[in-house]
Amino acid sequence: MSILQNLVAASQLDESVLRQQARSRQAQWQSWLAPISDAQPTGDDPGYDDDFQRIREEVNKISGVDTELICQLAEKLLTQTCKDLRVITFYVWARLQRDGENGLAGGRYATGGNA
Repeated sequence: MSILQNLVAASQLDESVLRQQARSRQAQWQSWLAPISDAQPTGDDPGYDDDFQRIREEVNKISGVDTELICQLAEKLLTQTCKDLRVITFYVWARLQRDGENGLAGGRYATGGNA
């Protein structure tokens, strides 16, 4: 029995319910995980993008960080401009700060991983 099967059995939840939840969550993140274009699946380097610079400036503040702005800008970049680990990391960090453990779990889906 695989580790995943052991976890499902230990959770005492119906496997079909878990599969439906996984499909639903995957659908929510599909635009984030889809390639930017056929020619450049990961898009452009966001390092010179104004939105990326705004995220960096916001993260580097000593106090009063606007995590909502970081999430909005990261979503825009990840769905329209690039698939960049730095942007994903900023997004996950902002979700953790804003929503705690639930935000961290939700943000992990942006990496293509399972929460």
